[in-house]
Amino acid sequence: SVVKSKVYSHGKSGYTTYGIEVTRIDGARCLLIEDISTDRSFVEGFVRICQTQQVSLLHIRDVLEDMLLMK
Repeated sequence: SVVKSKVYSHGKSGYTTYGIEVTRIDGARCLLIEDISTDRSFVEGFVRICQTQQVSLLHIRDVLEDMLLMK
């Protein structure tokens, strides 16, 4: 799922970023990657691809890296 966080830099006002959280069926967190992008729709698209293609936890970071390079 998409997670939202606020990032602050050297006393400046913060900005909103989006990341992902992967949980097991029982709700336990398996993976958290914060601050992927300020573009929520990009992160939502990444989550959709991971879900529809059933991307393994072992490959999620590789898929993310490829998508960021294509952005």
